Amino acid sequence: MSQLTLTGAGPSGCDPYAAYLVYDTFTDDDAVAIEDHVPEKDTVGSGWESYGGAAAISSNTVLADGLSKFKIDVGSANVIMTFRLRPTDASYTRGEVRYTGETDKISVIFRQDINSVTAYYYDPGATQIGTKAWSPTAGQWYDCEISIDSANTCAVEIDATEMISGDEGGHLDGGTYVCFQLADDWQLDLVTVQDAG
Repeated sequence: MSQLTLTGAGPSGCDPYAAYLVYDTFTDDDAVAIEDHVPEKDTVGSGWESYGGAAAISSNTVLADGLSKFKIDVGSANVIMTFRLRPTDASYTRGEVRYTGETDKISVIFRQDINSVTAYYYDPGATQIGTKAWSPTAGQWYDCEISIDSANTCAVEIDATEMISGDEGGHLDGGTYVCFQLADDWQLDLVTVQDAG
């Protein structure tokens, strides 16, 4: 009987991250700054970029110290982004896709202060795509998803429940960054980004 020894990553069909543009469990040493952390998968290869505040790894999650802003180029404007979010106080956090700059993006605001989730596109002013009541519990983890497709339909889910679905209208020029503006002491975990076609 012959024996087969597998070494290395094997064929691409065995790559557990093959379907993703970005895959990040934030597994790293505590206190590593977000911009120094390397995701498991980063197709473009530019890594996380901090553009305000200080976010760092804490127990294999991202913890914000003050309002922290960070982004990563995923190489596509049409994406499905999933992440786990843990609110800790009466404030809010943003998840953003099709980001080119602060006046050219889709921004979804997860608010514990007024118990809602709201999606906007900025071109350059803010236009609401949709909103829904949401009453998060401090200290509880929530599974979130933001998607935008080639038909410019933006959808938001929390714990597999659709909260928002609306038309962005093709106003944006197709920025390829996804971003977070993480509120003080809020935590982020397991970010994945796939191409939505």
